[in-house]
Amino acid sequence: MEKFNILAKNPGKIPELAYVNLICTDKTGTLTTGVMTPKTMVNGLCENIMNSKSVLNDLIMNNICLNNSAEFDSDGNITGGNSIDRAVLGMYSSTDTSGVKNRFTVKAKQPFSSENKYSAIMVDNGENVVTFYKGAPEKLIDGCTHFVHSDGYIDEFGETKKDALRSYIKGMTEKAMRCIVLTMSDSFKENDLPNNMSFLCVIGVVDPIRPEVPEAVRVAHNAGIQVIEITGDCLETAKAVATEAGIYRTGDLAVTNDEFEAMTDEKVREILPKLTVISRCSPNTKLRLINIAQNTGMSVGVGMSEGNAGMSVAMTGDGVNDSPALKKADVGFAMQAGSDVAKEAGDIILTDNNFASVVKGIELGRTFMHNIMMFLEFQLPINISLLIMSMLYPVISGGSPFLAAVQILIINIIMDSLNSLSFGGEPPKEEYMKEKPLRKGSGLFINGAMARILSTTAMFILIFGVIIFGFDNIFTTDVSAMTARFATLCIMAVFNGFLIRTDSINLFKGIGKNKLFIYIAIGIFVMTFLLCNVVGSFVQTTVLSLYQWGIVFGLPFCIVIDTLVARLIEKTMINKK
Repeated sequence: MEKFNILAKNPGKIPELAYVNLICTDKTGTLTTGVMTPKTMVNGLCENIMNSKSVLNDLIMNNICLNNSAEFDSDGNITGGNSIDRAVLGMYSSTDTSGVKNRFTVKAKQPFSSENKYSAIMVDNGENVVTFYKGAPEKLIDGCTHFVHSDGYIDEFGETKKDALRSYIKGMTEKAMRCIVLTMSDSFKENDLPNNMSFLCVIGVVDPIRPEVPEAVRVAHNAGIQVIEITGDCLETAKAVATEAGIYRTGDLAVTNDEFEAMTDEKVREILPKLTVISRCSPNTKLRLINIAQNTGMSVGVGMSEGNAGMSVAMTGDGVNDSPALKKADVGFAMQAGSDVAKEAGDIILTDNNFASVVKGIELGRTFMHNIMMFLEFQLPINISLLIMSMLYPVISGGSPFLAAVQILIINIIMDSLNSLSFGGEPPKEEYMKEKPLRKGSGLFINGAMARILSTTAMFILIFGVIIFGFDNIFTTDVSAMTARFATLCIMAVFNGFLIRTDSINLFKGIGKNKLFIYIAIGIFVMTFLLCNVVGSFVQTTVLSLYQWGIVFGLPFCIVIDTLVARLIEKTMINKK
């Protein structure tokens, strides 16, 4: 997992990844690169004033340099703050910022919060006291009664001009621009906006989608995983990014935080299968969404099947406010670039802050569960058949043991250990991400594993019966018969291992990616031959003839033929459908 930029802080959550059927992901820095760049700046007349020089631009510079949580360090690099603060501060130099700060004295300050969706600072330059505001357009524009012309003239800002500006902003957001509005006023009140502000400008910044995200979203959808983008952006920007990423598609549902909060839990459960975007999302909404999903039986939708187990939710986050949701989620993905509080609350840390790594983590979680199941399917038929035969054979034979104690120890200690290594080394397979997620509470025996274990056990016992009753004239002595049973069990185990590791008719499919499996299989073949034909009396075996070895290899091969024929028939029936 570390190879793929995934740090499992809580390894116990790795198996839980196999059950995830809903990913709630933030946008900035996860779906996108997180490197935001100002692209457009327009005044109250919808005129582009980017890079121009005027009284208005000086006021805008004052607002950005003062009302900002980011700052220049001693090396001239911008640090701290959120991505928007860093982006707009990058429009100016450290000298510009220092000059502005030296001219003003800070009187009061209100930092940005996801609840208020704006920040404010009241400053005094020795002549006038002014408050600069910076925040979401829908929060600030309504409180503006005037706007500032380029020459500094303050004009009335009527509803006609406001509507034109709102329309312009909508066009910007539909192009995946994130918009922030700058205003100013002569009054300041904590946690309250004045209704007489003067509009300065709206700035549109762009944050491109990570190139690998659309493919990761496609893989997630094919794996039966629903993806919901939860972001602080406005609805238009959120939908534009979600559409580009492949999260939002025709027929899907995108809602604002206010719309979501107005819904009852029953209504949220009703729309959940189609929900893909929540804009202006608050921390409380994230937590509520997770609670509802976890307590909602999986309905028929994208990759979901009927049941009452509830959804398994993966949540990404980087801020302090995300920590309750990260803690509540079945698997919390914190970002390396995020806050220490978020990283402490998360189960897994993404060192590259990338959504594609979330999907890769789920693939590795599914691989983990498949590898465990492969080992169980390998080991249980051996142990169950050995237990049954060890109880029945002495009754049939009049007291002779089925296998010697040393042979049972060799099988349980050496073969088990080697094969646990070989199955543990199985790499992720493409088909794992074409399966539906495991159902919560489904346990270890999944996808028909119990039926396969029982059928394999029955085949093992049947083959032992053939050796005991059908070839008693070939293995005439007790020691030769015991040797045949021991060797047959070893060979059957290896053949079964090849059948377990792939569902394909080609048993060697992808085997080159797990060379340890090949080495261990060959090692068991060689070890079995040496234990029988060389070690001999030390493990209570005897030399077998070439004909006897043919039987020992031939009978276990019946399992391979039986399984491949069944797979071929199943594949033919599926193709006919």
